[in-house]
Amino acid sequence: MKRFTLFLLLFTFPCVLFAAGTGIIKGVVNDAQSGEHLPGAAVLIKENFLGTYTDINGTFVLNNVPSGTRIVTINYLGYKEQQITVEIADGETKTMEVSMEVLSTEVAEVVVTAQIRGQRAAINQQLASNTVANVISSEKMQELPDANAAEAIGRLPGISLKRNSGEADKIVIRGLSPKYSNVTIEGIKMASTSDFDRSVDLSLVQSEMLAGVEISKSLRADMDADALGGTVNLRLMEAPTQRQIELVLEGGYANLN
Repeated sequence: MKRFTLFLLLFTFPCVLFAAGTGIIKGVVNDAQSGEHLPGAAVLIKENFLGTYTDINGTFVLNNVPSGTRIVTINYLGYKEQQITVEIADGETKTMEVSMEVLSTEVAEVVVTAQIRGQRAAINQQLASNTVANVISSEKMQELPDANAAEAIGRLPGISLKRNSGEADKIVIRGLSPKYSNVTIEGIKMASTSDFDRSVDLSLVQSEMLAGVEISKSLRADMDADALGGTVNLRLMEAPTQRQIELVLEGGYANLN
């Protein structure tokens, strides 16, 4: 009788372990005021040690979420933390839309607030990156009068420039020649502009055309293996949903007689 009871317990114990079902939680994280997507936001279920980050479109997917009542926590730099209670059943896919509100802070200078607002997404993308990366936003590039995209990228750490007639045209990542680095536009590799090697002349690209620049100084599994120096990904500006006018004023002085 004891042997039969022990066998019954051993047979039913794994069934108890796997009795709880799982579901999927997916959604999008937006700015409550502008409606813009927030990339790099942290989405966590602390009690189950589950978490992920939003992609460039602000979307996320949490797989294998145990069924029941779960508290989803969303964090983003410069925004108030959100905690949302989700009831999920076995095999269910929950879709949610999260609107994040800006963390109100008393500041003396409006310039500081504007700088943080422009760099918020870039800083969160760096934190969420699974490789050594630097991200610069279009707002940050427009703060300084850079002649082209190479001049703007050259301000990042670990980047130096090669110049032609005083104008920067190619970048050097971690001291390696430009031919050992890849330049992509929205993830698509650019063709070489040189007659001698596979380097790309970035003086052809104006910084006003870019929505941001991502520089990966180490390779990921989804990148080409021929980029020993790193990969520069240029993100292009998108057409705005509303009509807007932007003015760029530049001045210069030359003491020539």
